[in-house]
Amino acid sequence: YTEPLGKSGLLEFRYFLERDRQDGELRTFDLQASDADLVLDTALSNVFLSDIYTHEYSLGYQWQPDSSDWSVSTRLGRQQVLINNQQALPSSFDQQKNYQAILPYAAVFYEPKKRSLRIRVRYEAETDVPALSQLQEVVINRNPLQLTTGNPNLRLSYTHDVSMRLIANDPRNGNGFFTYMSVASTQDFIGSSTQIATAVKPVAGLETGQQLTRPENIDGRLSARAFAYYGFPMLKGKLKGNVRAGSSYEETPSLVNLEKNIARTISPSVSLGMSSNISEVIDFNCSGGLQFGQITNSLNSAANNDFRNWTAQLGAKYRPKWGLTLETDMTYIANVGLSQGFDVNYTVWNAGIGYRFLKNKRLEAKLWMFDILGQNTSISRSFTATYTEDREELVLSQYLMFSLTYRLSDFKGGPGGGPPRGSGRGGPPRR
Repeated sequence: YTEPLGKSGLLEFRYFLERDRQDGELRTFDLQASDADLVLDTALSNVFLSDIYTHEYSLGYQWQPDSSDWSVSTRLGRQQVLINNQQALPSSFDQQKNYQAILPYAAVFYEPKKRSLRIRVRYEAETDVPALSQLQEVVINRNPLQLTTGNPNLRLSYTHDVSMRLIANDPRNGNGFFTYMSVASTQDFIGSSTQIATAVKPVAGLETGQQLTRPENIDGRLSARAFAYYGFPMLKGKLKGNVRAGSSYEETPSLVNLEKNIARTISPSVSLGMSSNISEVIDFNCSGGLQFGQITNSLNSAANNDFRNWTAQLGAKYRPKWGLTLETDMTYIANVGLSQGFDVNYTVWNAGIGYRFLKNKRLEAKLWMFDILGQNTSISRSFTATYTEDREELVLSQYLMFSLTYRLSDFKGGPGGGPPRGSGRGGPPRR
């Protein structure tokens, strides 16, 4: 609800109500050799219900005079989260929790009328509710050496997030610049606690070589991100070039045998690209980039690692006015620094042919051939405080796809184009 306050102010009231009911069952059965019957293993089974009510209300104020290039939006909210946990297996219990948090918000906008420049600085606080899988207290033994379990005593995490965004465009020469930066700090971060049983340090309930991981609330989570983009014309506007660069830094806390570990991850990246602006009939684009990752751990240096990922892309399209469509795109990916057998370099090449017909060429029939070379794959890397895991997954390779698309209408902007001044500023425009 909004209400004008003075000539340039707007008072607002917000209320939010949500119910999230999560019901999870995990039943493990033992196969009896004598009669081949399945017998429920109650120690490795779990029946859990989590019912979460979230109430949030806030009072805010917006200041946006027509004569100024500046505007301000503020809000102060209160959140109440009621959690009712009920467990039937492996043991029965009822647990009720009541969390409360203050959620401030503030944003400053600068948008001069005579320049294509926009700046936004924002601060916001937010919470994160534990997921059902994190609350279920049952041992998952899919990997007998790496056991996992949940923790029904988890608390909400609380994050402070500050960000800045700047957009500057020059329509006279086609230059464009965009940058975004953010820093976030989290209290009661839902991290992991891992206990590893060794001959020197035995752990009750675990055999030597086994480890048990469960989620825990840990302070010390920090993340920062920065990204910049610059686009510029080339060859008197016939080509468009762009440069992208960014980096992220994270400090993720965890517990290893009850000792705090900080995993520091830095991931810079850079890429160059070019696209055509020659005609409406021919279109092509190409780009190439490098991403670098480095992970260091304060406790376990054996889990430290770094890797690199190279990518190159090329695409082209030919669409003469009489209806033919020819398209192709190619992506080359090279991985460096992964485990043996995972440093795979591969190329994915797709191509398609189509034809547009009927009035205004609104109906298009197209035949696509995906992964012509048959090299498509999926390789990913994940990190924990105790190990690094490289994973290769099967993906859909060579196949044909036929599509039939009918375009209903061409949508064109009205005079001036774009949303009215004042929209997208953390609330409705002034009345």
